[in-house]
Amino acid sequence: MDAPANLLTQWARLLIGALERAGVSHAVISPGSRSTPLVAAILDSGTAYDVVIDERSAAFYALGMAKVTGRASLLVCTSGSALAHYFPAVIEADESQIPLLILSADRPLELQACRAPQTIDQTALFGRRARLFLDLGAPVASERALLALRRKAVQALMASLGPVPGPVHLNFPADKPLEPKSAENGAEQALTTLVTRLLESTPRAFIAERYPSPAGVSALLELAARATRPLFTFGPHPVHAAAAMRALARVVSEAGWPSFAECTSQVRLLDDNPSLIANFDRLQHARDGLIPDLVVHAGGPLTSGPFQRLLSANSSIHLALLSSFDWPDPEQRAELVVNADPGHLATALAGRLPRAASGWQEQLAKAQAAFETQREQTATALADQGFSDPMVFRILSRTLADGDQLVLGNSLPVRLADTWLTPTGRTLACVSQRGANGIDGLISSAAGASRAALGHTVLVLGDISALHDQGGLEILARSSASLCVLIINNGGGRIFEQLPIAGLASTDAWITPHSAQLWRLGAVWSIPSMLVESAAELEAALRQARSQGGPTLIEARVTPHGAKRWAEALASDH
Repeated sequence: MDAPANLLTQWARLLIGALERAGVSHAVISPGSRSTPLVAAILDSGTAYDVVIDERSAAFYALGMAKVTGRASLLVCTSGSALAHYFPAVIEADESQIPLLILSADRPLELQACRAPQTIDQTALFGRRARLFLDLGAPVASERALLALRRKAVQALMASLGPVPGPVHLNFPADKPLEPKSAENGAEQALTTLVTRLLESTPRAFIAERYPSPAGVSALLELAARATRPLFTFGPHPVHAAAAMRALARVVSEAGWPSFAECTSQVRLLDDNPSLIANFDRLQHARDGLIPDLVVHAGGPLTSGPFQRLLSANSSIHLALLSSFDWPDPEQRAELVVNADPGHLATALAGRLPRAASGWQEQLAKAQAAFETQREQTATALADQGFSDPMVFRILSRTLADGDQLVLGNSLPVRLADTWLTPTGRTLACVSQRGANGIDGLISSAAGASRAALGHTVLVLGDISALHDQGGLEILARSSASLCVLIINNGGGRIFEQLPIAGLASTDAWITPHSAQLWRLGAVWSIPSMLVESAAELEAALRQARSQGGPTLIEARVTPHGAKRWAEALASDH
């Protein structure tokens, strides 16, 4: 018996409808022919969507949204190599534990391994990076097959959200004709009615929350009871879970424990955090007796190299990790690991953390104040030596407003922010890609984050990072979100001037000057763009970007060796 002619249309309708009812509210589509049934089903369902031409940019765009919302957008692409362009974002989603739901169209099984065009083996293409891979198989009109398709849709979304959030891959083989087909006879109408009934009864599914083990909490409290100089540290954490991390920070502060938080933690950039020692990693620990005897760390691994060296050099420091899912311990030093949601940890520890020894918090606060004085003196002394990278973050400290969203690129920007960004009296969200720590996809990811944000977003990235993601400007051009892309052009790869590699006779393979006039890229996409070459021009440009709304591109052309010079001056002054 021949299958109903509208089988592929209804197969796609059931898949997309089940995903929508399970919780998918947004799709990111990259154009292609083989994905026609999926795209038609999305349009018919009324699901919100964006079209992004380049799959690599599309994946980072979806990732940026998920970092802010905690929900997976549905990525849809055609068959063949298109799917492979998602891989960098899949790696970041895996490493940073962010949900990503991929739906790839595919050629039917009979076209595999015969050199049919736009046909590759897409089976489990992302390997262990995917939390789950499901091939949806060839469409079958039986109720049993349709029930399995519906179950796989809900199961896929669940797997992207937990127990460890991350990327999930669904593969959708489709044979021609691909275009939507309406019901024209009894069998086709019966299939449509069956799919409607199945959609109305789509199962609901819930992810278990991660509560701390009572034994783990007791073990942590035992360690804390023996400490006289405890320190809480906060590493990278997604925006969508900021409230949980901030609840934990309040518990720490109420217990009188000092804390060290990086900008990416959602704890550093608050309107009030009285226990924060913002630059703990920059203090002179041994000289001033500021070495903790216990470090309790929450979030992803710290970016700070000085802090990691402090741990390596002091074996007497006890280290306990509070992590949502994994084991963030590059120094291999942890003696206790408690996996749980930070909000539930906050509840478990509230009122139970022993207070730190008298004077420990005051001692650190005094050292922090001294560092801030020296930082200001350094900035004043170098102010007339050219427009430099650190100046960018000092200006951001004045121009960012309460409720803004800051997106930090990797390499130099994320490190410079922790040293030189000093906003006070404002609460900011901070988006980063500290999973794989790559420089790719940053503009696309920021575009996604800005789409999900309520207010103004500023992305700060380096020139090489910008060159890596020019495709993201296509997304930016069609966005109405208030997003300022601030490119620091220091002549390429200047972080290597602060690494041991700088001692080589030639650093041409690492430090990569270029002749690109990055601000002119905006004209290609009709994005308002500006070139600034001084602190005053940058401050004016940032204020203008905020006032005009929409997308803006600013190239801040700074002196090539400024970041190195400022770092050396700050180190010698302190």
